[in-house]
Amino acid sequence: MNRISLIVISLIAISNIGCNNESQEAKNTVATEETVKIELSEAEQLVTDAIKAHGGDAYKTANISFIFRGKNYHFKNDGVNYLYELTEKKEDSSTWKHTLDNGDFQIEVDGEIKQFDEKKADSYKNALNSVIYFATLPSKLQDPAVIADYKGETFINDTAYHLVVITFNKEDGGKDFEDKFLYWIHHKTKLIDYLAYSYEDKEGSGSRFRKAYNRREIEGIIFQDYINYKGSPDVHLYVLAEQFERGELEELSRIETEDIITVE
Repeated sequence: MNRISLIVISLIAISNIGCNNESQEAKNTVATEETVKIELSEAEQLVTDAIKAHGGDAYKTANISFIFRGKNYHFKNDGVNYLYELTEKKEDSSTWKHTLDNGDFQIEVDGEIKQFDEKKADSYKNALNSVIYFATLPSKLQDPAVIADYKGETFINDTAYHLVVITFNKEDGGKDFEDKFLYWIHHKTKLIDYLAYSYEDKEGSGSRFRKAYNRREIEGIIFQDYINYKGSPDVHLYVLAEQFERGELEELSRIETEDIITVE
C-alpha cells in the first residue's frame, strides 16, 4: 500500500472518530436533558407549571412598582440578581426608603442612611421581602430552600385542584423556615386560586387561608389580590378549604396591590 493510500485511510479513521465523539456527546446531552425531566418530582413539575402560567421567564427581567397599603414598592429582577425597594412618607413628613439589594439591606431617612440594631433591621428587611414574595407568587417556589411535596387532587366548589405542600430547609429557609404552605393549583390552567399557610411568631401560632381574585396580567406577569381569612392553629391546613366552602372562616383583610406599572 502506497503512502498516499495510508494517509487517506488515516484521515477517514480520524474523521469517523470525531463523528463518533460528536454523536456520543449529542447522545449524552439528550440523556442529561431526559434525566433532568425524569428527576423532577410531580410536585416540582406542578410548581414549574404554575410559575410558567403566572409569568414564567417574564419574572426574570421584571421591573415593576406598585402600591400596597399606601406604600410604594418596587422590585427589579435581573436573572438571579434582585433589587427590592419600599418608599414611605412618615407622619413627621420624613421620607423612608428601604432597600434590599441581593440580600444587603439598608434604610435611608431623607437621603441619609439610618442605623438600627440587628433585630429591628431584620424586622424591616423581612417585612419588605414578605410583601414582594406574596405579590410575585409563585415565582420564588423554586428557590434552593424550597421542599415541594405533592398531596394529590381535591375539589373546592366543584373545581379540581392539585395540592402541593411547600416547606423549607433550615439552612436556606431564613428565620421562618418552619412555616408551611399549601397551594391549590388549578387542574387545567395551573394558576393558584387558593393558598393556606401556618406560622409561628412571638405572639404564638396561627394559620391563614387566602382566595385569589382580581386577576390581571401586567407585562406578561399575572398579579392577583387575595381575601385573607383567619384559620385556627389547631386545624390542619387541608381542613381550612372545607371550612371555607361552608362559610365558616372569618375574613381578616384584603391583600391588594394597586397602581401596578412597569418601570423604564
